[in-house]
Amino acid sequence: VTRRKAVEQDLKSKNYELDNFVYHTSHDLRAPLTSIMGLVNIIMLEDRPEQIKHYNKLIHDSVRKLDEFIKSILNYSRSNNSEEKAEPVDFVHIIEECKQELRYLKNFNLIDIQYTINSAETFFSDPIRLTIIFKNIISNAIKYLKPNDNGSFLDIKVNVGPESGVLEFKDNGQGIPKEYISRIFEMFYRANEASDGSGLGLYIVKQTIDKLGGKIKINSTMNRGTEITITLPNKKAKALAKEEHLIK
Repeated sequence: VTRRKAVEQDLKSKNYELDNFVYHTSHDLRAPLTSIMGLVNIIMLEDRPEQIKHYNKLIHDSVRKLDEFIKSILNYSRSNNSEEKAEPVDFVHIIEECKQELRYLKNFNLIDIQYTINSAETFFSDPIRLTIIFKNIISNAIKYLKPNDNGSFLDIKVNVGPESGVLEFKDNGQGIPKEYISRIFEMFYRANEASDGSGLGLYIVKQTIDKLGGKIKINSTMNRGTEITITLPNKKAKALAKEEHLIK
């Protein structure tokens, strides 16, 4: 009986999460589409080139927002459903790939992204899931830098040991209010009222880290910045064991 109740409670929890996911996804997909349809109708009645240009920019912004949201959904699906791998990780490649993909974000050119890789030996993990983690955190640092601050930065440090890898991200952006820290990993939760993001970024990061068997810690101060520390297991032994099995 106890086991059945536990299963029923788990099903209720999963159904609630699914309903919440569908509701928010539908809302966040419709919002930019509604905006685009309204702007198209206005353009059809407008003759002034400057105003048409302005409306086209607003449409572009709505399309970008929609594209980012869809990418968040795809990242969530990839992280949640793909088979976990244990492969050699090239952190430089992952970071540079993320920078390349995020270079079209509004504030990309206003932030200095630096990184240091201290790797005494090879780190083995899932490169796809690591890319999802890096992309979401770097994206947040770009989106939530302090306006009118010419010294915005994101400092990334990676320290690899035989048993684990520690990823440290430090920025001097807007920061997160203390009262919101405990909720930032919730699905669709937005700690910043001015945010136009999906509310899935840190939720996906946390889910992905859990899949990899790691831990995450966040310290943040309003108007001073955020520090994120992620500890992940080095799955070198698992990779070598799999390789030996294939050889046999």
